[in-house]
Amino acid sequence: MSPDKGIKGLQFMRILYLSLRCPYPPQRGDRIRSYHFIRQLSKRHEITLVFFAESDDDIAAVKHLKPYCKRIEWVRFRSFFAKVNTAIHLFSRLPLQVHYWYSQQMQHKINQLLQEEEIDLIHAQLFPMGQYVKNEKRVTKILDL
Repeated sequence: MSPDKGIKGLQFMRILYLSLRCPYPPQRGDRIRSYHFIRQLSKRHEITLVFFAESDDDIAAVKHLKPYCKRIEWVRFRSFFAKVNTAIHLFSRLPLQVHYWYSQQMQHKINQLLQEEEIDLIHAQLFPMGQYVKNEKRVTKILDL
């Protein structure tokens, strides 16, 4: 797909949106912010969404996000493994939430998407999602704190 000029010269982009949680339903801070970002960005850009599914409700909510996203991927969040990983890294110099939210499965999923998809911009919501693309050099990144 060739870049397309939009309103005020804004170019069409393929955005990889990394959200800590499922953005639907938009009923608390991070979900509200992500939902509205995705909804607005999708008017001019193509969104690939990746998030941690904390429950079956999160997986069922994907249908509400499909109108805004070209592709939606999720990784099941396992709190037991998150707590074990945090305990193992208790004396790390990194914030504990980085270890709490680290998942090899999520890293693999994001690496796979970066190879399969042509991505122009990575939008990582919150610090724990930024860790998955910290070494990515080919694509412009935004860390949304």
